[in-house]
Amino acid sequence: MGVKVRVACEPTGLLTKEVEGETVFAGFEFSDGQRLESDLVVYGIGIAPRDELASQAGIEVSPRGGIVGKHSFLSLLLHSRVLTSF
Repeated sequence: MGVKVRVACEPTGLLTKEVEGETVFAGFEFSDGQRLESDLVVYGIGIAPRDELASQAGIEVSPRGGIVGKHSFLSLLLHSRVLTSF
């Protein structure tokens, strides 16, 4: 049992198996021919923030992208009346 992290990989097929008469997910096959058997997959797809408008408006943006803030959005919600409208 363990965790395997794969980045910049390209799944090309699903592995399946029969369990009690049903076909269930069993893993992935990748473009390099490797296979990864798994019971659970958690994946994320990276996105690049589009912060051009903020930058043009004089709002501080990070070199890696995104608006620079002094507080997290959650902390702002917890200290404002916005939270009560959810």
